[in-house]
Amino acid sequence: MAIVASRWNTVYEALLSLFSNASTLSTVTVSDGIPISEDRFTNLLIVGNIGDPTANQAGSISQDYHDLAGVNSSRDETVSIDCCIIAQNGDSSLSSARSSAFTTLNAVESLLRNNYDLGLRDVQRTELRDANVYLDLFADGAACRISFTIETTCLLTTV
Repeated sequence: MAIVASRWNTVYEALLSLFSNASTLSTVTVSDGIPISEDRFTNLLIVGNIGDPTANQAGSISQDYHDLAGVNSSRDETVSIDCCIIAQNGDSSLSSARSSAFTTLNAVESLLRNNYDLGLRDVQRTELRDANVYLDLFADGAACRISFTIETTCLLTTV
């Protein structure tokens, strides 16, 4: 018997699939990490980055014993995935950019509430945590960026 290894990558892939296939995000470009492109996306949801091309951290893992410590003891794991929403426009309206970003955030939160286990057998809950909101005005428009963390709690058992 062995303990199931970290679920970080499995959770990451499940989030990408959930967001990419959601009808409520049909007007949003979902990106696996920060996109390498000269395109200026109107609505963008990045999984695995906080919207900063100089930042390469995609998330974190934390584990603790669930039961009394031992070779075949279950483990609690907290998987954190860094994400970012960027809403941009060409009319310098912060109100419009904010509204668009928060519409996307609300859709993400609703998807997580309705899919709290991400379809994975050992996931106990998934929730949105620790969001930060940034507003920018440019000569050619406005942008609202919301960086946030999705946190998933898993129970790693023996197989």
